[in-house]
Amino acid sequence: MTRGTLAFVGLVGIAGAVASLGISAASGMQGDDLANLGILLAVAVAASVGVAALAGWLLARASFRRRTVGVTVAGVAVSLVNLLALAMLMFVSAHDAALTAILLTYAGAVGVATGLALAQAPA
Repeated sequence: MTRGTLAFVGLVGIAGAVASLGISAASGMQGDDLANLGILLAVAVAASVGVAALAGWLLARASFRRRTVGVTVAGVAVSLVNLLALAMLMFVSAHDAALTAILLTYAGAVGVATGLALAQAPA
């Protein structure tokens, strides 16, 4: 994976973090809450770039199908880790966190299936 690709991943993550902070501020979040959210988002952006670099290295010689599955699984894994971290920091019931994780895993499975179908489709 090139540095330009990793920079793009980082820039998209930063843009998402800035948008999230803006929406949070517009909805009334203030002070320490915004600062804590900013820290969490910075960690999430750094972790996302790290996972992208690791996935690029691990999948460098993989087939298109395996890269499609690997990227989708990595995305779901990052989302599940974020969900777990946020659920531990917030008042979220274990039941609600589990339901969200199940739905996220389902969405990832559908993404993998769609990616595999598109990877086999004739051009």
